[in-house]
Amino acid sequence: MKIIGTVIVIGACLSIGQRKVNAARRELFTLSDLIAGVRVMRAELTSWLCPMEDLLRQAAEHTGPEASAFFLCCAESLSKLNENSFSELWSKACETILSIPAEGRRQLEMLGDSLGRYELEEQLAACDRYLRDTEEEADKLRAKLPELRKLTLALSAAAGAFLCLLII
Repeated sequence: MKIIGTVIVIGACLSIGQRKVNAARRELFTLSDLIAGVRVMRAELTSWLCPMEDLLRQAAEHTGPEASAFFLCCAESLSKLNENSFSELWSKACETILSIPAEGRRQLEMLGDSLGRYELEEQLAACDRYLRDTEEEADKLRAKLPELRKLTLALSAAAGAFLCLLII
């Protein structure tokens, strides 16, 4: 009975650690998807100068679930453009992205402040800034993820073992 309980406690602690690792992975995937979406928007801006709704829908087609939901939320909220500015609609859509930290959300909001508002060169420069900063952050997270995984799981297993020792 003690062995089963020990395995359950250690397994529970490992699952808590695994959730942290999964959250970091989801953050990395979302950042990568946002990068892909902004790249699509930037490419379309340089070649076609198509309407913002089309840009957002095309970005949504080339991204994963969470980033796609963000771009679609922006595209659908454009019907409220008479009531709110584009940057306000973009900021509200940024709130739907839960898996990125506050700094990443702030950078995304800053991009929305420039899109559709300024000359093409300034919009492209804002896209480039966002892409550069976000790619840096994604690279750091990608490099840190294996170490984070090992450390988190080792600490979780150790915490489970310690808890078992306290209980016994």
